[in-house]
Amino acid sequence: MSQNDNPYEAFARTGSLAPMGTLIDELKTKVDPDTAAAFRKLVHDANMDTAGALRDWVYMLVHGKTFTQMQMDAVKVKRQALFGTGPIEGLVRGINK
Repeated sequence: MSQNDNPYEAFARTGSLAPMGTLIDELKTKVDPDTAAAFRKLVHDANMDTAGALRDWVYMLVHGKTFTQMQMDAVKVKRQALFGTGPIEGLVRGINK
């Protein structure tokens, strides 16, 4: 399996592929230390990294879905295209029962 075929790849790296194109633009801001600490704690408690949490927030604001949801949707569409019809579907459904 190549690096680009893995839907669970870490998305924070520069140049990562996304449903809407390559992730290359950066958004930056400054906050006070207390806010930064509270944010990092929230992110840690959610088992996320700061880049992923910020990316999900931006995508939710702009597109109405988190980046993570969009990635999962893209994987689902790809899976349906590969396995959604014909004898493979019956085989997969039979195994997953």
